[in-house]
Amino acid sequence: MIKDISNVNSDYKYFKSYNHTFEAKKTMLYPKNITELKNIFIYLKSKKKKVLIRTGNCGHGDKTQLASSDYVISLENLNKIKKIDKKKMTADIEAGANLFQIFKYLEKKDFKVFNIPGGKNVSLGGAISGNVHGRPRRSGYSVFGDNVISLKILNPNGKIVILNRNNKLFFKVIGGLSLFGIILEAKIKIFKLEKASYHFNHFQINSKNEFQIFNKNFKFFYGYINFFNKHKLQGNFITIKKSDKIDNVLEKKKNDFLLKSINFLKIDTFLSFFINRFTLKFFYYFLFKSSQYIFSNKKEVSNYERSIYFININTYLPYYFRKGMIEIQFSVPKKNILKTINQIKSLQFKFNVFPFFFILKKTAISKGKYIFNFPKYNHCISLGFSKHTNIISKKFFRSLYKLIYNNQGNIYVTKDETFLYNNPKKKFINFCKCVLNYNKIISSDFKEKLLKI
Repeated sequence: MIKDISNVNSDYKYFKSYNHTFEAKKTMLYPKNITELKNIFIYLKSKKKKVLIRTGNCGHGDKTQLASSDYVISLENLNKIKKIDKKKMTADIEAGANLFQIFKYLEKKDFKVFNIPGGKNVSLGGAISGNVHGRPRRSGYSVFGDNVISLKILNPNGKIVILNRNNKLFFKVIGGLSLFGIILEAKIKIFKLEKASYHFNHFQINSKNEFQIFNKNFKFFYGYINFFNKHKLQGNFITIKKSDKIDNVLEKKKNDFLLKSINFLKIDTFLSFFINRFTLKFFYYFLFKSSQYIFSNKKEVSNYERSIYFININTYLPYYFRKGMIEIQFSVPKKNILKTINQIKSLQFKFNVFPFFFILKKTAISKGKYIFNFPKYNHCISLGFSKHTNIISKKFFRSLYKLIYNNQGNIYVTKDETFLYNNPKKKFINFCKCVLNYNKIISSDFKEKLLKI
């Protein structure tokens, strides 16, 4: 066992959570290989020090906190795509590899993997331990864990273990937020990339009846709800449809000079300071009066989420907030979806608290037995708020969580931290205590607050 970690490559700096709601100054360790990582792990455990695994800029979800972890470990040096087996359609990849770069690498070789999430900073290990969902997807491949064939982990005892789908621990590591070990490597299923075009069809919904017909006719959709319209269900939705026609309209949109300039000059961040309930109402008026869009792509829907939906400046505005963004994401049963939407809108007007976005999507459900598996139902709602809103409106958030529970909502626990302070029921936290056998050495502060460690 090593006596200290002074020779390990490291730096001491400020870290922020993914949506800038928390920050803390910590020591980041960069192990060169698995042997050095194992030595660091054993040393920190002997000293009873806590460590957060954070290779990308997300941690385990948008709201991983950094307040009390003693160290942060990055696996960015464990980033190799070791082997691609074209016959068995598998890829062996180290956990520190960037997920977006893996997807682009596979794309060049005419392969794909399902469920790439919205950002560019997620590592393979992070995607597995958070059991993320994303695009593209299909039935049977609804969360990232559905891609995984086997895992190599460093367990809490400091031993390297190989897990496959016949092992019960396999389903705890996937979605286990690093509670059961550090993921070192994974063998994942890959698929041939289809040479097809995907058209984005835009639908404007203006009534409850229109939505019910739309919901019945489409298996998947994504869109914004107009939360300023209290008495009427109004929404802008996009569906994706495969087509034989090939053109590059979407590619031209993605390379638009205006969008490149906005990103480079951080104009979207600047504009966020002018976002309030009045400017948002103006924004939503134009969003729901917009004309019909049809976009297409040469191959698969391969880009991160913000590029493939509402491809214009409107896409960027909701993602930047003073003091950071809080996103509450949950799924609800089909029978409760309209009631839930109406109740949320009524709650907003009651407390005079409005989100920056109100997203409704219909998606696939994973049938896996993972310890953390979201969504439980097809219909999901996402609400975005600033951290400042949470500070001054705790009664609203407590009422919102009570509403979600009353409508049988299934909360995406790695997306949001507000339920830790506003949760009206202790049943959820008690459930986590019973199900999640935890080890302090592999920690996130989010998890520790959740489990009251």
